[in-house]
Amino acid sequence: MGVVAGFTFGLVVGLLPTIKAIFLVLAALLAVLVSVATALYGVSVVALICVILALNLGLVAGSLCLPDDV
Repeated sequence: MGVVAGFTFGLVVGLLPTIKAIFLVLAALLAVLVSVATALYGVSVVALICVILALNLGLVAGSLCLPDDV
C-alpha cells in the first residue's frame, strides 16, 4: 500500500512542474523523517526502501510526461 501511495504521490508531483521543487524538498524531508522513525521504532527497512524507490520512480515518470517549465 505504501509503495502504491508513494508512486502515486510521486507521479502527481512530477506532473506539476511549477511546484515540483517544493515537493522534492518535502519528499526529501519525509524520507529523512521516515528513516529516523525506522531507526527508532524498527520498521522494516526493506519496506521503507520500496516506498522511497516508488516515490522516486513516480517523480521520474511524472517528469517525463510533461516538459519542464521551471
